[in-house]
Amino acid sequence: MTTTWVRHEGQPRYGLGSDTQTLQWVRRSWRPENAIASRGELLTHAQKRIAELLGREAPGRDQGWRPVTSRTASFAMALLDLLMHADDLATPQIAPTPEGGLSIEWLVDGDSLSVNIDDDGLTIVAELDNGEYALQPFTWEFSNEIDDRIRFAITSAAGYLSKISTGVQHRLISQ
Repeated sequence: MTTTWVRHEGQPRYGLGSDTQTLQWVRRSWRPENAIASRGELLTHAQKRIAELLGREAPGRDQGWRPVTSRTASFAMALLDLLMHADDLATPQIAPTPEGGLSIEWLVDGDSLSVNIDDDGLTIVAELDNGEYALQPFTWEFSNEIDDRIRFAITSAAGYLSKISTGVQHRLISQ
């Protein structure tokens, strides 16, 4: 089958060949329902990836990298639950750091949101495609109390993630 693009009411529609499913997609909306990653699918994807990074076979372990701690993993999942507040957001890329932390990134058309978590704290950096900061970089140490600054940083980061996710074409699709 070949991928085809069909224009209807000014919005692109896509499908495969001329099968009946494609015709249903074109008549209903501009993309099939399962082409949108739900919030639950994104969180499940993140949870599976973080679980992989807790294991003995995690990337970097053979090079002497510290393992990701359960404290860091738990905090990362709680934070992702707050950041990924809606369906149809960009899929996070999650990688370990040599110090036993997690690097979580969303990259969309040159814009990026980076979240780094380790045993000491959290850093959030949002950049535009030209290298300028979209939000003031934020660092918080776990020894500090939770205050309005961290709430504002997380809310701002979630808003920025929504903004850069608009029009994402490569999504996590359940199979």
